[in-house]
Amino acid sequence: MNRLTEQRTHLIDLTHTLRDSVFGEITDADLDFSPGGAALTVRRLLLEQAEIQAAYSEPFRTLKLKFDMVTPQEIQTTAQIQAWFAQLDAELFGALNALSNDDLSRPHDPRGQMSLYGRNQLSYLP
Repeated sequence: MNRLTEQRTHLIDLTHTLRDSVFGEITDADLDFSPGGAALTVRRLLLEQAEIQAAYSEPFRTLKLKFDMVTPQEIQTTAQIQAWFAQLDAELFGALNALSNDDLSRPHDPRGQMSLYGRNQLSYLP
């Protein structure tokens, strides 16, 4: 375990628990709710949150930040969305745990997009 996971795992767990508590309050029928206008549906909001989490998790493995994740089409129900979040959570913790303290001390430049340090990037996770 590196210093990042030692210091931030609890915070990540809390935010993921808060996010997962939503699934105890909604049903599949609720996923198509939108307050109207240009507002997104609950399904789209959850899927976008998952896509953002995937985008912020990937740089811990690849050292490149890209927002090109597309939700798999088969993910439609609350159970499927929750399972996808669980998979993304496991991938995030796997990537974080694979980093050494030396890795966290080095600056990373994902080809001019922006400079990121592993320890600072975590503060932007959903």
